[in-house]
Amino acid sequence: MRKFGENTRVISSETNLPILLAKMTQQFAGSRYNFLLTSENSTDATYFSIRAICRSTNRTSSINNLNSILGELGVDQEDERVENSDWHLSKNQARKFIRKAADFLSSESYVQYLERDLDDDRRCGEWANLWINGEIISSD
Repeated sequence: MRKFGENTRVISSETNLPILLAKMTQQFAGSRYNFLLTSENSTDATYFSIRAICRSTNRTSSINNLNSILGELGVDQEDERVENSDWHLSKNQARKFIRKAADFLSSESYVQYLERDLDDDRRCGEWANLWINGEIISSD
């Protein structure tokens, strides 16, 4: 386990590499949230996601389209690729985003800023799903 400051650390990283499909997940821990950075390759695109999980409630949300994340990734809010939380990118673009996201999620000062942003987002009530035993449970 590699530690980043007192409150931010990578808590696990796994890579599964079958012949046609590669999936990578990295987990980062902040003070109030855990973060999952995921990419999964298919033959035509790469799925990319950053998920935040509130440590006290297990409420979860995909946060790639949060303004503070878009800014760090250098993505325009009007880019149609980011209209929803499921991003399907070229493998090169996904690799670039993974490196950038791992860097900023490893920064204690950035994670503190992001957690304040997420607290505000949660107060808006859009965090309806639960994270239980590594799976998303929808409250719909």
